[in-house]
Formats: sequence, C-alpha cells, structure tokens
Amino acid sequence: MNGQNLTVYDFVVDLIPGVFAILLALSLLPAESIDGIDITEVTVGSSVLVIVLGYFVGHLVQAVASPIDNWVYFLWREDYPFEKSLEEARSGSVEDRFDENIQMFFDSDDVDTDDLKEYEMFKLTQSYLWNNNIGRAQRFQVLYSFLRSMWILLLAGAVLHGLGLFASEYGEYQLVWSPLQSIVIVVTLGVSGVIAYLRRLKYQGMMVDALIFDFYANVLSQEE
Repeated sequence: MNGQNLTVYDFVVDLIPGVFAILLALSLLPAESIDGIDITEVTVGSSVLVIVLGYFVGHLVQAVASPIDNWVYFLWREDYPFEKSLEEARSGSVEDRFDENIQMFFDSDDVDTDDLKEYEMFKLTQSYLWNNNIGRAQRFQVLYSFLRSMWILLLAGAVLHGLGLFASEYGEYQLVWSPLQSIVIVVTLGVSGVIAYLRRLKYQGMMVDALIFDFYANVLSQEE
C-alpha cells in the first residue's frame, strides 16, 4: 500500500471504517484481555500496522456492507435514485434532456446507446465525470459509500454490545464496561447507525442529482 497512491476515497471509504471496525472488535474483548493492553507501549510501527490492517479490513467491510445495504434499500424501494429520475422525467425537464444528450454523447459506430440500460448509463456518466474531475458527484459518492459501511458497523456494534451486556450479566463473559456504560454504548451506536443510514440516503440522492445536472451542464458548455 503506497501512501502516495492513496486517494481521499481510499482514506474515507476504506481506512476509516476499517480502523473503526478494529476498535469496535477491541471494545468487545473480555476484561482480562483489555487489562493486558498497555497503550503506553504503542509504537510507531504498531500504529502503522493498525492503519495498514484497517485499510484491508475496510475493503472487507465494504464487501460485506454493500449486499446488506442493497437488501435493506430494496425492502421498500423498487429502483435506484438514478433509474427513478429517468423514469420520472417529463418533457422539457433537465432529466429528460439529460436522457437525450447522454445517448448522443456516447453514441458511436460500435455502441448503440438505445440499448444501454439505466445502470450502464449511470456508470458511463459517472466514469466520464470522475475521469475529467467535473462537478460534485464524486464528493457525494465518497460520503454515500462511507456512510453505507458506517451505518452497518454502528448497528452491528450496538447488537454485539447488547449481546455482550447480556452475556456479562447472565453468563461468564465479562466486558470491561459496566452495565450502565454498556447501555450508553448500545444506545449511542444504535442512534448513530440510524442517523448514518438516513444521511446515506440523502447523499445518494444528492450524488444522482449532481451526476445528472453536472453532465448536462458540461454538455451545454461544449455546445456554446
């Protein structure tokens, strides 16, 4: 992992959730294991190891979070925001003109854009804007992807800490946290998880709006 090649996306979407997942796992260790950890003995090397490990754990978190997030999303929705925007396009609207312009923009002898599916149109538009550093869609994509992992980690942490509290009270598994502290942790993680999911929905919608308007604005600027 070369630090010079890491992007903002890598740090926000992979590294932060990965490090958070490691800290979450450590917080669930039994009390005797936590008591044996001396933070004064933490070295630069061990810190770098945590960061590197966090980066790869973040990739694993993404791989697990993505299908779970999709499953939850489609429990009460039928389409992604991008597809919904195209389906709801009205004559004269920006979305309708976007639909027409994207077909002309990517049209070639080898590609019949009339056969492109909405998801393919989305990926083409996203790739074009990102590669040319146009608009704000990439920023919203980073925030959406980050929150997609975080809401699942936060709610998973709430459930696991709840189970840990139960095991600590009625079993032999003793956490380092007192019952009151565990309750505060469970509530905090649970509420934060719900908020993160709601923000994830917001940023996904903002990403789609930016994708459509930024692409259409770019087309207009090229026609002038």
